[in-house]
Amino acid sequence: MYATEACVIFVDKTSACNYWTYLPANSGWITVATDVRDGVNFRVRFENLRYEYEPLIAYHAF
Repeated sequence: MYATEACVIFVDKTSACNYWTYLPANSGWITVATDVRDGVNFRVRFENLRYEYEPLIAYHAF
C-alpha cells in the first residue's frame, strides 16, 4: 500500500483544491474537510504519486 493525498474542491466556487491532506498507507478514517455546509457541491480528489505508470487521480462527487 502507498500513502495518498486528498483535497476537496468546492465546485460551485472554484476548480482548485482547498488544501492537500496526507493520508498515510494503511491509515484509518481521516478528515479532509470540516465545517462544510449541507447541500454544498464538492468533489474529493485523491492523488497517489507512486502509481506504477502515472499519478493515480480519482474524483468522487457527492
